[in-house]
Amino acid sequence: MIQGHTHILRSLKEDLPAVSLFYGPASVGKWTTAEYIRKYYNYEPVDVIRIHKLTAALAGYLVKISDRTSSGHQGRLVIMKIDGASAEAFNRLLLTLEHAQNTKFILISESVLFPTIASRAVLYSFSVLTEEEVVKVLQYKMGFKEDKAQELAKLSGGQVERAVQAVSDQDNKAVVLAVLEAIQEKDVESLDRLADRWSDNSTRLLQTWCREALTGRWRVFTPDDSGITGQGLPLQILISTRPDVRPKLVVRSGLMSIVRGA
Repeated sequence: MIQGHTHILRSLKEDLPAVSLFYGPASVGKWTTAEYIRKYYNYEPVDVIRIHKLTAALAGYLVKISDRTSSGHQGRLVIMKIDGASAEAFNRLLLTLEHAQNTKFILISESVLFPTIASRAVLYSFSVLTEEEVVKVLQYKMGFKEDKAQELAKLSGGQVERAVQAVSDQDNKAVVLAVLEAIQEKDVESLDRLADRWSDNSTRLLQTWCREALTGRWRVFTPDDSGITGQGLPLQILISTRPDVRPKLVVRSGLMSIVRGA
């Protein structure tokens, strides 16, 4: 289901350009809209190419296949994300856009990149969704109950992914606070058990707590969540947590060393 972007859908149903550029914030429905348009125009599955990260090699592949005969009367459709692509990849893509006769392209980006690409595309600007639209996506696409969907929509800033991330943050927040309690109590056994529930998101959230405790700017947490005062322990924890370390080792190595060295 598509929420919002009514004017874009209306335009695309009237005519699908040879090259479309969907741009705007993450997680507001750009890829979902592209898939809807694929179905609307009845592209054969074998004639649809999806690229989630454009590389020079993939761009070169598109040059080779863009004019080959397709199985359906519609030709081919390429749906691709272009954020983060190299200059070489963009140059090869540009060559494809200039010469392709049998393929249409829907390019997806969070910004208008490379004027040479944008100049060959019809631009469609996607904005953030309203809270009501986010609620509907969470309910009917992701199965959240209405009350929960409304709660999450208020945290989403109009982006569905942020609402879903809030669910993960709520789960991880409980684990983070339990770890902080174990550190305060110097409870090595509890820390060891909690390591099995630790994830990269837990590390990210713990670092958020540290920064909020150090600056006094509370947003995700509150001063009363942990009962920890002063800057000494938050600074120790922040120094000991490295995001490039495997999650369990963050607890069993970095955080455990704080308890054992106390």
